[in-house]
Amino acid sequence: MKSRLITAGFSPEETKFSPDGLVLNTSAQPIQKTDFFDKGFLRLQDEAAQLISYLIDSDSTKSILDACAGAGGKATHLAAILKNKGRILAIDRSMERIAELRQEAVRLGINIIEAQTADLNAELPESFKGKFDCVLVDAPCSGLGTLRRNPEIKWRTTEKDLRHFASAQKIILRNASAAVTKGGHLIYCTCSLLPEENENIVDEFLTLHTNFSLCSPPASVKKQLIDKRGFYRTCPHRHNMDGFFGAILKYL
Repeated sequence: MKSRLITAGFSPEETKFSPDGLVLNTSAQPIQKTDFFDKGFLRLQDEAAQLISYLIDSDSTKSILDACAGAGGKATHLAAILKNKGRILAIDRSMERIAELRQEAVRLGINIIEAQTADLNAELPESFKGKFDCVLVDAPCSGLGTLRRNPEIKWRTTEKDLRHFASAQKIILRNASAAVTKGGHLIYCTCSLLPEENENIVDEFLTLHTNFSLCSPPASVKKQLIDKRGFYRTCPHRHNMDGFFGAILKYL
């Protein structure tokens, strides 16, 4: 792909941490208006977001629930890592986002994603419970980790907003945890830098759910991105990517 992009007039550079990323420093035209995009050879995604998929052990994971799938950035990346084999159920409460996800799956040639609407503010249906090797919760958050690209967030985010997000994150994580099978993993992540949305949420969950324990990320995630407690954490000023947080919880 890199050589083909160079031939087409782009200047791609491999990302430092993600094994799948290319940075287009200069380009002859917007990448979204090329055959590379139209034919599903690539998708636009920040490097930190790409690495969330590597918090999941793809070698031992056959079934994944993407519990807050949005337009499918992580679900489609996971499908690529899994080589379009296995099962991914992607849910979101927005019908518009689910429709966009389905379109993206078609564009990228992915057929292992089943997409449907569901709201994690309520308990999951019985048919979901205990059925997935891995449940990914990319929780709604303040987005303060994306300030370098969206500086206006700091002017519009209030303390009331943060309390609202934290309340929703606790409910969503609790409800999503019911879908994890014994021995499976629950991944919690945000694009926030704030402990109120990150480790505080995880610590409270672990206190209330003693059948889950904190695990360290797989070896595929570089040590520079893992803190002393075993959380995945990226910082814009240190790693030149969005600020993300991730925690891996195992169902004992």
